[in-house]
Amino acid sequence: MRPPKPEKPAHLETRGLVWRPRKKHWTAYWIPRQDIAARGYPIESRLLWPPSNRPTASPTEADWLDLARACDVLQNEMLTWGSGVLVHDQCAAFDNTIASLIRIYLTHKDSPYHDLRHNVQITYSRRMGYIARDFGSKPISMLTIDASRIVAARSAATAMSLTVLYLLETNFSW
Repeated sequence: MRPPKPEKPAHLETRGLVWRPRKKHWTAYWIPRQDIAARGYPIESRLLWPPSNRPTASPTEADWLDLARACDVLQNEMLTWGSGVLVHDQCAAFDNTIASLIRIYLTHKDSPYHDLRHNVQITYSRRMGYIARDFGSKPISMLTIDASRIVAARSAATAMSLTVLYLLETNFSW
């Protein structure tokens, strides 16, 4: 015989948490919203309780906090996926900054970056990381070309300048 269904503390929010009865205990699953699941969200459900080493245990206060955190993480991932701003759609997340441009160049599946040799990719990634750190928040529209400074900046910004030129020429149509 199973014990009564665990009762969530009133001060916690556990979005998506569903309790399902089993023969001798209860299991807690996180499930996505139906509208997002209908659009193809890849996670159908996620078992959150009970732990494998204590299948008939009831959640303690600390366990409830862990369940709430896990629900928040899964819920936020689902909502992010549902918004369409994900790795498979990096161009939709372009915010006109240099950091965003670098991120798209390094991660887009059709980027010419992936055709480079491995050691060249490492070099480009490192250089672009420096550029993103120092200038990432600057909008691309603020970029200017000063011919007298091109030669001095060439070694540090070759990868970035090629990226900017390529992306502006192709208008993100990889």
